[in-house]
Amino acid sequence: MKIILTNAAKRFNYEWVFRNMNLSLSAENTYALTGSNGSGKTTLLRILSGYSSLSDGAISWQKGTTTVASDKIFSLVAVASPASALIEEMSLLEQLAFHQQFKPFINNLTVDEVISILNLKAHQHKLLSQYSTGMKQRVKLALALLADSPIVLLDEPSSNLDAAAIAWMHDLIRAYKMNRLLIIASNDETDLVHCTERIHLNDYKN
Repeated sequence: MKIILTNAAKRFNYEWVFRNMNLSLSAENTYALTGSNGSGKTTLLRILSGYSSLSDGAISWQKGTTTVASDKIFSLVAVASPASALIEEMSLLEQLAFHQQFKPFINNLTVDEVISILNLKAHQHKLLSQYSTGMKQRVKLALALLADSPIVLLDEPSSNLDAAAIAWMHDLIRAYKMNRLLIIASNDETDLVHCTERIHLNDYKN
């Protein structure tokens, strides 16, 4: 899978978030997306996911020799962000089963196997509204990294995680990043240890 940005630019009102961005992102690398606060990291992730559009320039998604239409890319992308929402009226078991209807799990993992990977079997029937912020973040990361999606976008993945959960996150990334286009937006070096290429948003301000 490949994402190609050509003279890409995004503007809010009269302020350019980034301009003149020319990138070719492929599954051969794992990318770190860095930049000062407010530099547009989350905005760019939303564009890469097909959720937001560019103000200028072009973006294309290539699956092999096929160009994927922007209104179809959602089926190929998995995203985890502290801002993304879980269905808190559901239990973990219900959330995973519901999610699986739209995005099957990688390697044909079952819901029970995902719960085991999360180390949350004792809490599988508890409503997600009763989970701690760290537990919720682990669920979000698992939903993204264990989805059968060739593009995975992680926004500040270690947010709300303690040391043990961060180690768990790194194990999960190591186990499931191969042959996928993985992009991690963060300024925390803890999040970026798996990245082989860096994109600094402040380089695209002019």
